[in-house]
Order: sequence, then structure tokens, then C-alpha cells
Amino acid sequence: MDDRAPCDDTVDLSVLAADPYPTFDRLRANTPVVWAERLGVWLVTGYDLCRRILADPDTFTVSHPDNILQRTIGPMMLSRDGPAHKRMRRPFAQPLHLPALRRAGMEDRIRSVAEHLIDAFASDGAADLRARFARPLAMRIVADHLGIPFTVELFDIFDAIAAAFANQEDDPRVAAAGQDAFSAFASILDRAPADAPFRSMATHTDPPLDPDETASNVAITVFGGFETVTATVVNTLWAWGRLGLGEEIAQGATTWGTVVEETLRWESPVQTATRHVTREVTLAGTTLRRGDTLQCLLGAANRDPAAFDQPERFRLDRPRTPKVLSFASGPHLCIGAPLARMEAATALRVLLDRLPHLRISEDLPPPRGHEFRSLPALPAHW
Repeated sequence: MDDRAPCDDTVDLSVLAADPYPTFDRLRANTPVVWAERLGVWLVTGYDLCRRILADPDTFTVSHPDNILQRTIGPMMLSRDGPAHKRMRRPFAQPLHLPALRRAGMEDRIRSVAEHLIDAFASDGAADLRARFARPLAMRIVADHLGIPFTVELFDIFDAIAAAFANQEDDPRVAAAGQDAFSAFASILDRAPADAPFRSMATHTDPPLDPDETASNVAITVFGGFETVTATVVNTLWAWGRLGLGEEIAQGATTWGTVVEETLRWESPVQTATRHVTREVTLAGTTLRRGDTLQCLLGAANRDPAAFDQPERFRLDRPRTPKVLSFASGPHLCIGAPLARMEAATALRVLLDRLPHLRISEDLPPPRGHEFRSLPALPAHW
């Protein structure tokens, strides 16, 4: 038994992957900062506490030998804080700001890719929209943005990297597969043309990123643009179908942007933000030691009743403040958040314009997953 307190010996990965919300409610009400003995980490469930942690990289850092992202793809923007983080983040973040995306005509590009994908299955009358629409859309857009040669190999590569990132059970085979996948991705980058956008991005910092730094930071950018966008599109379509939101969309009572935003809160595609404690600190009356690891449970924070009225309800009239934490916050706020929101809303608008009689299978279970939460398939018919 660990001597950290308060301690919970019931929470494990299976509980958090299945239906975590009753557990989130219990922890938030009784022990908002709790040592999860089976996981070996502190869990933080409150909105304000998570915001405080994510805004303070001096006390709660990502820079640590146990950073699972770094162990998989090497040092990059999500394993560094301070000046090193800014140097790696800046060249990739600036082209993903909303004004830059609009100047680049990204909405038109998203519409074009979505139309092309729908053309391939529209006459079939049915499809798995995760496999046929959400995944290829997300990968093609981020690969095009960075100038990476598109190949079907990318899907297997980033599935293996995602499994390694979520490998909290520390399975050595999963870890090794993720590292091998990253090596394969680095080889793809080596074959990219000399004028590929990611190459010029890497030079827009001082000093410029070296080839290894470039590969690691491009990989984390692709990962976010692929995994998170796929899950956002899938989870939004699932919520739209489960809750019967078609009339609101059809009658103009709401927008796909609003549905996407509430889905991000209600079923966050990314559930955790891991940090490492650099000094003894007290949170909600609980003392954490230097060297401890904690997880901000973003899915719990997004359903904190102190921040969101009736958080268990999917509400299309919900105010835009406070902001959801699905993309984290603070200095490590996801650089791809503007693109993810634009991509999901634009692509779903195109999909329902093209397939107005689309129906999601009614017997689908809810999304699953602790680290990354979504559905493995999204069967639909029209």
C-alpha cells in the first residue's frame, strides 16, 4: 500500500475506458485530487484545478524521462517546457492559427477532400464512416498541410504510435511497435520533396530544428491532426445520431460548429493531460511530492458542475465560456485545435448535404478509451 493520501484502490484503466463519468463524479465530489494506486498517478478531476495545473509548467512539467510521448518519438514540443518548448512549437503553430488557415483556403480544401471521399461510397447506401470518411479525411488534410507524401502506410504507422502513447500498462511490445512505426515515418519524411512545407516550417525558429527534431515535431503534429480529428468527427456523428439532432441542423436552429463544440465537452476525444511535479505542492488540501506524476482528467473537468451547468446534458444552447479543456490549455494548448474544429464542422456539413437521409446505427455503444476516446467503427446507412 502506498502512503500517499487520499488514496483510491478501485480505479483502473478498465473503469476509465468504459464509462468513467460516474467515477469522475464520485472523485470530484469526494477526493478531487486522489492517488490512484492501481495506476501509480494522481488523478485531478476539477475544472479549475486542471486549468491551474496546465497553466503552471514550472511546477507541473511535461519534461521528464518518463514522458511516454518522448519515449516513442523522441524529444518534441510536448516533452519540453520553457524556451525549448517555444522553439519547437512556434514554427508549426503559426500556420495553424485560424487566420492563417483562412488565408490558405483550408475550408475549401476540406470541402474538396470530403466531396472526393463521399463520391467513393455515396452510391453504396451504407458505410463505416470512421474507416471511409473520418480517418482518410483527417490524414489527407494534415499530410497535405505539412507536405508529407500521402501513403496508406501512414494509417498503420499512426495507429501504432497511438497505441504506444496510450500504453499505460507499459507493454514492451506495444512500446517497441510505436518506436518502429516512428522510424518508418522518419523514412517517409526523408523521401519528401525539398520544398515540402514542413521543411521550411522547421527553419522558422532560432536555431532551426535539426532533422531529428523536425521528424519528432512533425510526427506529433500529424498525430494530433489525425487521431484527434478522426475522433472528433466520429464522436460528433455518434452524438448527432444518438440524440436525434437532425431537425435542429436541417432547420438552421444550430450549426455543426455548435454540435462539434458540445461534443468536445461531452465526449472529449482526448481524456488526459499528464504532468510531472517538480516541487512539493498542495492542491485541494492534498500534498504532492516532487517527482510524482499526475493526470488532469480532461473528460472530468469538462463535466464539472462548478464550471458547466447541467454537465451531463448535451446542450446546444450552452455558453461558449468557460472554454472546454478537450485540447488542454496553457502553454501546451493543442496547436491543431483551430484546424480540428474547422475540419470537423466543414466535413460534417458536406456529408449531410450530400447524404441528407443518413442514419447512424442505433445500437452502437458509446465511445470508449481512457487516453483517447472514440468508437472503433461508425456504421451508417442512407
